[in-house]
Amino acid sequence: MHSVVLSLIVVVRADGTELDEFLASLATQVLTDVECIFAVIGSDALQLRVAEAVDDRGIRATVLQASVPDASTARREALARAAGDWVTFPNARDVLGRNYVEALVGEITEHGESVDAIAVPGRSLSSTAAWVEPHPGRTVALDATLNGLTGDVSRLALRRSPVGPAGETTDQYYDELLVIDLLEHRGAPTAVRFVGGTLYLRRPLPPLDAQTARLRGDAARYLALLDEIARRLPDSPAQTSWKHWYSLRTISRLLAFENTTVRRATSLRGADGARFRAAFRDVLALFDDQLFSSHAERADAADERRDMLLALKGRTGVAAAAHIVGVDADAALMQVRHTRWSPTSTEELQTDGAPAEPVYGKRRAVEAFGSTIYQERIVWIPIHGRHSLRVDGVDVAILLADGEAPAVPDDPHAFAAQVEDHLRPGSAVGAAPETPGRQGWRAALRQARRSWLSRAAVVRGLARVPGVASGFDDAWLLMDRANMGRDNAEHMYRWLMEHHPEVNAWFVLRSDSPDFARLKAEGFRLVPYGSLRHQLLLNKTTQYLSSHVGIDVSRPIFDRYLLRHAPWTFTFLQHGVIHNDLSIWLNRQKMRLFITSTPQEHEAIAGDDSPYVFTDREARMTGLPRFDSLRRIADAAPVEKRRSIVIAPTWRNGLFEPPTASGELRKPKAGFRDSPFIRSILGVLGDDRLRSLAQRGYTVTFVPHPNLAEHFPYDAIPDHVEVTTYDKADVQELIGNAAVFLTDYSSVAFDAAFAEARVVYMHIDGGAVYGITHTLYPGYFDFERDGFGPVCTTADAAMQAIDDAVAGRTPHLYRKRVRDTFPYWDQGACARVFDAAITDLNLRIGEPDRRPGEYSIT
Repeated sequence: MHSVVLSLIVVVRADGTELDEFLASLATQVLTDVECIFAVIGSDALQLRVAEAVDDRGIRATVLQASVPDASTARREALARAAGDWVTFPNARDVLGRNYVEALVGEITEHGESVDAIAVPGRSLSSTAAWVEPHPGRTVALDATLNGLTGDVSRLALRRSPVGPAGETTDQYYDELLVIDLLEHRGAPTAVRFVGGTLYLRRPLPPLDAQTARLRGDAARYLALLDEIARRLPDSPAQTSWKHWYSLRTISRLLAFENTTVRRATSLRGADGARFRAAFRDVLALFDDQLFSSHAERADAADERRDMLLALKGRTGVAAAAHIVGVDADAALMQVRHTRWSPTSTEELQTDGAPAEPVYGKRRAVEAFGSTIYQERIVWIPIHGRHSLRVDGVDVAILLADGEAPAVPDDPHAFAAQVEDHLRPGSAVGAAPETPGRQGWRAALRQARRSWLSRAAVVRGLARVPGVASGFDDAWLLMDRANMGRDNAEHMYRWLMEHHPEVNAWFVLRSDSPDFARLKAEGFRLVPYGSLRHQLLLNKTTQYLSSHVGIDVSRPIFDRYLLRHAPWTFTFLQHGVIHNDLSIWLNRQKMRLFITSTPQEHEAIAGDDSPYVFTDREARMTGLPRFDSLRRIADAAPVEKRRSIVIAPTWRNGLFEPPTASGELRKPKAGFRDSPFIRSILGVLGDDRLRSLAQRGYTVTFVPHPNLAEHFPYDAIPDHVEVTTYDKADVQELIGNAAVFLTDYSSVAFDAAFAEARVVYMHIDGGAVYGITHTLYPGYFDFERDGFGPVCTTADAAMQAIDDAVAGRTPHLYRKRVRDTFPYWDQGACARVFDAAITDLNLRIGEPDRRPGEYSIT
């Protein structure tokens, strides 16, 4: 009887929809001296279906049912049944490359006695390029950091060893601890073998998968994870070992989650958060501070992950160095950031020996696990001059991001290049340690940017050819979404056409968008999104204005990673008034101007103790460009004469299955139609009082959120309700003519309030749009304290509020809030945005005193 060389332990979760593709790849492998064990997380029916599917493929396997719905626990349970000398844990969602098992068994046979682990290179199923492994087909020695040993257990083979059972509250993020348990029986790992000639093909995980939701939804899971880490470590940080380094990957993963809205620890609030932070402090006491640097070789380099860990460990005082992390070469300003673990009372900035004040500055609150853990001082100061900084009597060096001293700046643009060259990639919160493979990717990208063969270089070359792109000289590019207009960029473009035809403005939109023909007929100069003309336009643009922000907006596919130095400045026109906390997303974006609409919103973005990195340098309170049109429509239709009721709820992430691929339309979960959220909407739409209003001549319009529109049970909507969607309706006309506007949490309520409609909020599920089951995080706006209408917790109460609003029984309190919220009640938002953009542009071209009326670029 042959001994078993390798055990494949495969966890099947949820409904096993991708299992067939995995089994098809497994059936092509040579499985001699290999055993397969499937651990099924799910029902008896799923276990039977998996067993039948495995048998249909002619694969000899054991199919087990996991006792708890956790992947790492299921792996441990299956490991107790394994007989192989080595074990690996492929995921049933993924695909094994050609000759995968044969290559792995070959490496075990030839090198298994001399190495501790064997790693297989990976590739995303959505990509054509493999992740670059540092040494394919070679054995590499490991130091104490284990740098180079992947934390992805699905493409790692390890010598089988007995491991203890997991606790009752384990999760997939214990996989690093499973690796520790398998490795520790041989002592400190010394070598890893990298397989060549095959690939592990990995399906990207959705932003919020079921396992992540389980972790973030239960404070006990976080506490249990800390206990599991602590019991594997020596009692003293002086005994730093390879286990510290590998455990730190799990801790870093938790910090990375805190920088992702849909993954952050929303369950850790109040007493749970306090208990977790105390337990975290105890665990971090087992680590030497030097281990916390995620990339930096110098202790005085910028490293947000390190600063967070030190804060959570209990560090007080201020950092010894502040870091230059950005440059506005046109204004000759540089952005300097400084970490402060304790509240500070004095800050002394000197330039060339004389007291000085920052041009712009703020305190940013850095949050994690439900609390502010330290403050970051962000200032913009002049590039020129020799600066010194003292904080509470402590001298603070002003250095580049990597800890080097900056050269004395001469040319601001050359200094900007120097600062960028010293910015370390991956320094965001919770970034994983740099590996040779990831360095290889970045080197390849840098080479692509330099290469004359790259698409970006070719387009740049074409843009310089006389006559090819001359029509785009000094262009202003405006854009809403790639596939639709009807937002602030469209309104801004229309205003420019009328008031400043000398501006070389262009509007970008997909040619298959329903709005393309409409805007073309109106006289918009359109450029198809993603086309060669779009590429040429990007290379000639000086001002980029968009209601949305992100790489898909500013850089079309294929060129998005290659066009490194954008020639434009970006103005974020916004999609709506921000009232939730969007800092995690927006802090990653690079923008020159950030349009705000209300003093409260502006303070939340640019003020002290906010989580945003933006200051008054970027933020400009002008109002949204679409407010001009909305004001005109609303003024023409006095609210007391309006006969329209608009009902426009948002959506609930928890009612939909996680996406299986980026951009894929999500499917509703079972029970979607009967959920309290959907029933409450139908309850209002079908209420006899609403029918009575319709019979009295009121138009009732239902506008579902785009994520609801595809699946809403329209057959249950009564005949007295009209239905439309955001991509079909003129939303400005709907809102501007609305007597009553009902929503739950939508920021469109700000538009409705500005149009003087009576606002009603329906909160029937206790804030379910926030935290564990949704994608939002609460911000400065409190609906009860700051809202523009009553907050109703039942459909009946919401309907009564609509009745009261129609009858004119709206309390004066709400009208006063509306008046106090908006500083501008005119049609001047577009002009103010233009003024801000021109002021910025004049700064760039070296003519700061030129007035907007004197502006001409042709």
